[in-house]
Amino acid sequence: MNNKKLVATCCVLACSACACYVGAANCAPSAVSGSPAPSAGALPPGHVRVATYNVVHGTRFPLPPSLVRESVVQGNLRAIGQWLHAEQPLVVALQETDHGRRNNRAESIARYGQFAYWADDASVSGHTPRHGVALLSTAALQEPISKPLVRGATHDKGWVAATVTVDAWGGEPLRVVALHLDPFSARARERQVDQLVAELESQQMPVVVLGDFNCGWEQGRCVQRLASRLGLHAAPTQGCPTYAFLGMHRNLDWILVSSDLEVAASYVSRDSYSDHRPVVAELARREK
Repeated sequence: MNNKKLVATCCVLACSACACYVGAANCAPSAVSGSPAPSAGALPPGHVRVATYNVVHGTRFPLPPSLVRESVVQGNLRAIGQWLHAEQPLVVALQETDHGRRNNRAESIARYGQFAYWADDASVSGHTPRHGVALLSTAALQEPISKPLVRGATHDKGWVAATVTVDAWGGEPLRVVALHLDPFSARARERQVDQLVAELESQQMPVVVLGDFNCGWEQGRCVQRLASRLGLHAAPTQGCPTYAFLGMHRNLDWILVSSDLEVAASYVSRDSYSDHRPVVAELARREK
């Protein structure tokens, strides 16, 4: 296929993605257990906001980054950062951050979103998968760790974890884990979940696992497998798809929290600068 045909094909795919999002645009923020629907801005006392967002390299649609002008990418990254800044999360997990190509996408989003701290797999461990994973935070990211996941047939994936001090909880620590699982192989995802369980099962503090799991909540699938083995529960997405492209509407992006945390509210945002939509949750500490 020559370059003109390739570009034309990508444009058709991009337009198809737009059409998918028009159809999915009515997913409203939803509250948990009848509480008021969440909104950006001030939080109730004792609540913190977290989010996960697959930013698809900053290209907005699943196009090869080489086909998209850097000025366009930076415009998308600026829009993502500004949207995140308006949401005011304590911590954000990013996927497909494309570190090492032209510039670091996670660093750009952190700068545009006014996050004082960021860490990705490359900066923490030197691991540079094709699709980077990162954490952004308004609080210091302590004890960061990053490791590659078991490699699937076509994709290398990884995870990044760190601890933040939560002022809203009286200075208690929270362990946050950003991940991105294999998109094509269920068997690879199972092995990656087994690896994560071995790494995280000894955690003694509250934990939040956020990211693109590339699977839904069905019985035995990777999300439920990880949740059941680590005693986590999911922030509800109210049936709103987190991924929409070429007629596919699926829930691939999840926020899982430990039993000592309560999901006060959660939602899949209407705003998106990617083929994925961001998932946002408001968390509170359960009474001891």
